[in-house]
Amino acid sequence: MNWGYKITIFFTGFVIFILFMVYKTTTVKSELVAENYYEQEIEYQDKIDKIKNAKSLDVSIQTEVTNEGVLVTFPQKEVSGELYFFRASDQRLDYKIPIQTDSSGVQLVQREHLMPGFYTIKADWMSDLAYYSETPIFIQP
Repeated sequence: MNWGYKITIFFTGFVIFILFMVYKTTTVKSELVAENYYEQEIEYQDKIDKIKNAKSLDVSIQTEVTNEGVLVTFPQKEVSGELYFFRASDQRLDYKIPIQTDSSGVQLVQREHLMPGFYTIKADWMSDLAYYSETPIFIQP
């Protein structure tokens, strides 16, 4: 086989590879992390202030994954706000609930609302000040 055939085979293989890559990239599902990310960017300074307030606390939010669900323990006993379980891999598995703690500042999120996998708990709460924190968790099957 001479060099002309080798070049033809190489270029044909390269074209097939490029066509395959174009096909694969068009079939990959891509979705935005948030639908209204421009509005969220404008409000980001408030979030920075809330994060600074949360970091100034002596104790941060504690999370524990149990058989019943996820226990979220807040540093203060009387809080209001919301918990957002963010699933980066699939927007349909996100879960948002209002904060409703017991007398010791603990909230149980039932396991049936959360599929196994990685979540980021985005806690936005109020007590004496406004606070915000993010905590990664893994829920095992």
